[in-house]
Amino acid sequence: MVSDPVTLEVVRHALQGVAEEMGSIMKRAAFSPMIKEREDRSCALFSPDAELVAQAEHLPIHLALLAGVVPDALAWYGKENLGPGDILLHNDPYIGGSHLPDFTMITPIYRAGRHLGYAAVMAHMTDVGGGTPGGGGECTPARSSRRACGSRRCSSTGPARSTRTSSRS
Repeated sequence: MVSDPVTLEVVRHALQGVAEEMGSIMKRAAFSPMIKEREDRSCALFSPDAELVAQAEHLPIHLALLAGVVPDALAWYGKENLGPGDILLHNDPYIGGSHLPDFTMITPIYRAGRHLGYAAVMAHMTDVGGGTPGGGGECTPARSSRRACGSRRCSSTGPARSTRTSSRS
């Protein structure tokens, strides 16, 4: 626990800088105009308990979303099922998400075998399927217009672990 206010501010700004840099890298690496030009993306760092530590100020609506999406997705999938090198892909609006085109990727951060927290990014994907081009649709339940991926581990460098998917997808 940091009790010195100067040290606290230095650490806070350093973590905020990491989140901002995550967003800059994401923008430079993106092919999608939704991310590159509209800047429909957000980045944040979380504690091992999935509490928001630092978040970049990219898209205002995401400022409130990531703080809820990450803990909900991790609780549903199970933090114990993620290890070094894993990435959890999430877009389920019924498990803390906003709408189906907003995909969140969550990865645990480890250093020397110690779990330090999570890094998360959220970005809008232009077309994730559905009954109409562009993913828009009639005013119907979210499940009828597009496919939710629930929370799925989409990358792993560690040993195989069970994958939990949404029973509703």
